[in-house]
Amino acid sequence: MARLAGAEVTRQARHTVACAYQYVAGLPNRGFRWHFAAGAAGGIIPTNDGRSCVFVALPQDSADELRRASVQELAARYMPVMADDMAGSEPVEAPVIFAGVKGYMRRCAGPGWALVGDASWFRDPLTAHGITDAFRDAELLSEAASTGTLGTYEAQRDRLSLPIFEVSDRIASFGWTLADLAGLHRQLNRAMKANQAWIAGERDEMRHVA
Repeated sequence: MARLAGAEVTRQARHTVACAYQYVAGLPNRGFRWHFAAGAAGGIIPTNDGRSCVFVALPQDSADELRRASVQELAARYMPVMADDMAGSEPVEAPVIFAGVKGYMRRCAGPGWALVGDASWFRDPLTAHGITDAFRDAELLSEAASTGTLGTYEAQRDRLSLPIFEVSDRIASFGWTLADLAGLHRQLNRAMKANQAWIAGERDEMRHVA
């Protein structure tokens, strides 16, 4: 759809990760668990029916390594604490490999068309919450269309999204120390809280996104 509309890219990320993820059973629900090490990241995300989504992310040139090893083996290799957290899990689906796509922001509205979701903008999945972005932008677009202010849609999307887009790119670079990463996650937390406030109806919070 974006290609058919001629929606040009307005911003391009510099970095992306390669990632392997898989659904497993047998793990207790201990909430969202993220793991980081030099040059690696991973996590365990509780889902439905007692299952969890487990993933390991590495620099983009590691896609072949992700295809050759199981998620459990990769966790043991790079993040032993995550491997311990996965002990006793049983795969219920084959792993999926994401070889990496650099994030982008596109022109998201024009005469007779508008974009939401990944068609509009995409950030590296290492910082998650892409579905939240899509639902938020659907509401932005609905409000703009219903009030006759479609011309403001892109500016509002950018105002809410750019801080998250930029910090996601920095995290996806793996060019950080763990001390640096703590600061990046504080930035991400501030931007996400501002988005949550906007979604909850506290629209004045848009000015605090950065």
